[in-house]
Amino acid sequence: MDTLPHDIVESFIQRRFVNYTTLAPFVLLVWDYFILLPDEVALVWPGRWTLSKYLFLVNRYLVFVDPFMLIYVLMIANDEHSCSITGQILGYICVVGFKICQCILILRTYAVWGCKLDKPLTILFLLYLCLSGADFWAAHKYLRGLQAVIVPGAPGCAFLATNRWVWWSIMQLMIIESALIILLAYKAFQHFRIGGTSLITVMYYDGLMYYICILVTLTANLVVALVTTIALKSLLVDLQRVLHSVLCTRILLHIRRMHKADVLQRETLPTMIAAPNQRSFYLDDMGTTDIQFYQSKGTTTLSES
Repeated sequence: MDTLPHDIVESFIQRRFVNYTTLAPFVLLVWDYFILLPDEVALVWPGRWTLSKYLFLVNRYLVFVDPFMLIYVLMIANDEHSCSITGQILGYICVVGFKICQCILILRTYAVWGCKLDKPLTILFLLYLCLSGADFWAAHKYLRGLQAVIVPGAPGCAFLATNRWVWWSIMQLMIIESALIILLAYKAFQHFRIGGTSLITVMYYDGLMYYICILVTLTANLVVALVTTIALKSLLVDLQRVLHSVLCTRILLHIRRMHKADVLQRETLPTMIAAPNQRSFYLDDMGTTDIQFYQSKGTTTLSES
């Protein structure tokens, strides 16, 4: 009786782990979508079309393409060539999805910094562009080394990778996320020292929680990419992709929810008394809603511009 080659058997066993780590993020994604759909309809759909709205919708719906394509390749497809092509397309879509999430977080940090292109933000933008170029290059090298194989008697394809270049994409994410949290923490220190709006507090808190969750999963991904066998090094990438999208969506919806509450409060109290020399501003979901301070004798009045 003929036996299958060892690499084929190994890829079949490892594919079982990949199947589980593919279905779990998909279930999480579908559950989160329906949980947040009422908020999306109420807070996003009626609004005017802005950059933040475009990025939100692309981030919200592009993430569904990845799991569907991966499930098709791993569980249904039966042609090595089509599996290989689909796998490469899936990889590039995944990279683009990560970049969109990073754009959302960078723009949010830009808003927290008062929409001013200061030196730290300029360095961040340049760092993002340079690392993004290197990231696409590393992703291209990794995907070119991705081979699809058919296991006789089993549906779907199994992927065999010939390099570990996926680690660079994970490291790039960690570098950008760390830079963002440092800039956010710096402004948080200033904010809590002089006081500010509840909306800005929410942005700081959400940013910190997001960073902790993402850093844990990125660290796990990096360990898997560097320590495990080559065939399993991208085991958690799909989970990372879904978590990035889900957490970005929740951050933006929470900011919009708080912004709506602030607007309603300011409509009922169009003018308020602020402490002398206190500096603050309101933020909308991405940019700023300017608040000007007028100095008078003994008091500072706050009015909407």
